[in-house]
Amino acid sequence: MNPGHGFCAELGAISSEWARDKENPFLAFAATHHCICQRVERRGSDTLNALNQEFSRRFIFVYHSWSLRQFRGLHVRWIWALTDFHRGKLAGTEALIEFAFVHIFVDLRHVLCLLAISPEEYSSVNADVNACIRAVALPYMLGRDPSRRVEEDLLVRLAENLKLLVEAVLHRTITQTTISGFRWWVYQLAERDKQNGCREARRYIQSR
Repeated sequence: MNPGHGFCAELGAISSEWARDKENPFLAFAATHHCICQRVERRGSDTLNALNQEFSRRFIFVYHSWSLRQFRGLHVRWIWALTDFHRGKLAGTEALIEFAFVHIFVDLRHVLCLLAISPEEYSSVNADVNACIRAVALPYMLGRDPSRRVEEDLLVRLAENLKLLVEAVLHRTITQTTISGFRWWVYQLAERDKQNGCREARRYIQSR
């Protein structure tokens, strides 16, 4: 897996479109990801930067696939989410939450499976993730949910929705009810995937 260069800048170019389309949750999500990418890029180790770049590259591929309406090579969960978004069945805060879920549950899991990164180094990004959610995603969510003006309420709502989505996929109850807890659960899932040779992760890399 090539760490690559410049994917944060490309994310920035995508998220700059948000200024012209502030109602678009996909671009709001891109802007949140760009914020995280920049923060990690400034201080990350070689391994963390490899994770950062590849994770960003995955989203850029998804974005261009959506722009061109060419979904070949996308995971089925991205196809479902983008199809519902395109048809207007998924919008606003619910769309942003769904994009976050799929990107972490599918793309981050695949990237983690193919990298050796310590739990401590991986968890060090939590502060960046939370800071960017507060700086970018929450203002977007607040603008569409005027009845709930407390940031912590929205953070809980975001985490709870992620938890419900995971439970629906696995058909079992999980205990993680925070963003950081959800990310840690995905890390553990990726470690389990390594036992079968990361077959799904490798298949999606080869298709791109």
